[in-house]
Amino acid sequence: MRSAILWVNVFFIFVIQSVSNCPDICSCNVIRNRKTVTCNQGGMNLIPTQEMDKSIKVLRITASPEVPNNLTVGRIFQKFHVLEEIHITHSNVPAIGEGSFWPCQHLMVLNLSYNKITRLHYSNFIGLTNLVTLDLSNNLIYATPSAPFYHLENLNTLSLAGNILDGLVPRFFYMLSKLRKLDLSGNALSELDPDHLKDISAVKTLILRNCHLTSLHSLVYQKVSNLEVLDLRDNALYYIKPFEFQHLKRLRILRLDNNYLGDIRENTFSGHKLDLLSLSKNNIISIDSCAFCNSSVRNLDTSNNHLTLVKKSVFSPLSDSLKILNIGFNKLDHITVAEIVDPLKKLQRLSLPGMQLEELFATTFGSNRNLRYLNLSKNQLEFLSSAVLEPLTNLEELDISNNGLKELQLSTLKIINETSSLQKVYLHSNRWHCRKCNVESLLAYLNNSAFLEKLQNESLVCSEPQKLLGRKLETLYQEELETCPLHVTLSYTLMTQLHIGIVITISIFVLLLILLMLAWLFSRRHSAVYYTHENVTEEDKTKNGDFREQKSKKDMVMRFF
Repeated sequence: MRSAILWVNVFFIFVIQSVSNCPDICSCNVIRNRKTVTCNQGGMNLIPTQEMDKSIKVLRITASPEVPNNLTVGRIFQKFHVLEEIHITHSNVPAIGEGSFWPCQHLMVLNLSYNKITRLHYSNFIGLTNLVTLDLSNNLIYATPSAPFYHLENLNTLSLAGNILDGLVPRFFYMLSKLRKLDLSGNALSELDPDHLKDISAVKTLILRNCHLTSLHSLVYQKVSNLEVLDLRDNALYYIKPFEFQHLKRLRILRLDNNYLGDIRENTFSGHKLDLLSLSKNNIISIDSCAFCNSSVRNLDTSNNHLTLVKKSVFSPLSDSLKILNIGFNKLDHITVAEIVDPLKKLQRLSLPGMQLEELFATTFGSNRNLRYLNLSKNQLEFLSSAVLEPLTNLEELDISNNGLKELQLSTLKIINETSSLQKVYLHSNRWHCRKCNVESLLAYLNNSAFLEKLQNESLVCSEPQKLLGRKLETLYQEELETCPLHVTLSYTLMTQLHIGIVITISIFVLLLILLMLAWLFSRRHSAVYYTHENVTEEDKTKNGDFREQKSKKDMVMRFF
């Protein structure tokens, strides 16, 4: 008992010591066994290091735009020998200064993002030999000398995103042989000199988003041949050559979203095994049939392009690898969609929003039995057959919102309700016709608690008839539902019993065919009779001729008398 009390007292002494020497404007805590000082109230004009415990390991200073800081940094950290992280953000810091963080030899993370730093110099980082992460993003850096990071020989991650650099000087990355991640996003570089990258050949992640790039020289890829992640989003790339990325043998993630790419040529991705390939928001009209030959892609995004015709064979090379596919917001019809997804038997997530699809074949997803997520939202579907959903026994999420659905058949509702894996269903923003023949079955299911648990969306709202416009389906009573007009009933009957119409059509066609055959046979028979009379012997002709001659003489005698 006394031992337990002793340990409790020791603990409270440790806590009291940990929060001692804490500035009034800050809060001091122990987080993951590290003393942490956080100053986030804003309105600071200096960093109160004199009031802080010298054993702190984490310092966080930030402010809101409404109550900004206006700070400068200098040699104010000389007593903090165990400091591991410094975060000074949103504080209008104008410059770093010479040796400002010396002798913080244990410092591993330095975050000076969202300030007003304009220049860098190698003397800014004296003594930071163990620094692993340096974040200088969203400053005003526009000029730098060669080798500004000379002292950061162990640096792993560097971010210069969101500055105003318009180019890089030679040997800019000198001594950064251990750098693994570099972010230059948001700088108007326009082009990248391969020689500027020769000091970071080991880099694995290169982010060049929104750098005004129109192309990259092939030597750039050779200089950074260890890349696993390449982000080229939001640039002005117009063209990708066949085998463009052939030197990037380790590439796993390639992002080319929001460029001006046109056709994707053959062998563009040949030899690559990609976890993610994103081509969304370009001007892609077509993809050559062998663009993905000898390659594998796990997650492919070609959404928001101008695809109108995609051959079935285009995605066939990805049949054993593709698990996630987004081809939404293109102009592909339901026939092409069915051909695209047919060979993709391992597909787990499929997104087809905004395709203007008016119908789907019953067999569209017959090969996609592993599908877990299906997005058909923002199309023009007025009818969803139960046959479309029957093969999808592993489906977990279904989105058919923002279509033109007027009703759901009882058979379709049963599948949605009875598919045990299905957890989320989106039905909102459709054109529900609140008449008995349209929503009677759906209303019954809306009273089913198991079905309601699956609905992860807004309320379903009536669009017809006019007297129920805007009413939520769950608030309707059976006696409020009017019967369907004759033309609506006929339409419903034809839709729900389409096979009867097909049988009748075929029967009429067969009957017409039989009548035509009988008419033809009858015609042949008459032709045969006529032909038989024409084919008489010469002897008959002679007899008939004598008879006609005698008859003619007899007629003349009679006329004479």
